[in-house]
Amino acid sequence: MSQPNEGQDRLDYLESADITEVHAAIAREHAEPSADVTPIPTWLSILCATVICWAGAYVGIFHGGFSSKVFNEYESSPMAFFPLPQKSVAGSGAGAELTPLALGEKVYKEVCQACHQPTGLGQAGQFPPLAASE
Repeated sequence: MSQPNEGQDRLDYLESADITEVHAAIAREHAEPSADVTPIPTWLSILCATVICWAGAYVGIFHGGFSSKVFNEYESSPMAFFPLPQKSVAGSGAGAELTPLALGEKVYKEVCQACHQPTGLGQAGQFPPLAASE
């Protein structure tokens, strides 16, 4: 018995040696793009998680009780966010607040007096006089 592709019933596709070149060109083509899901890089996931944690901590620390008065510039006080430690003045009771004049005198004695002298006349040539200035 003969094979099915032999004899009169054999189909001839008229293939020649050139058909291999056509197949080689098809084999060189890139695959069609697909809609696969590409995962997010690990470093980007860690960065996003860090930023979200930092934002949560920031809101947790500076929420101001979620009160509208904290964020109103006319009714709020910076002391709500950044309370300053209270220092007592020598000779006064503990917890006494300084008047602006007493605070200015205290700062002048601690910082400015060394260069500008107790009278405010300054030192010759180096530090300008503060007395009778604006």
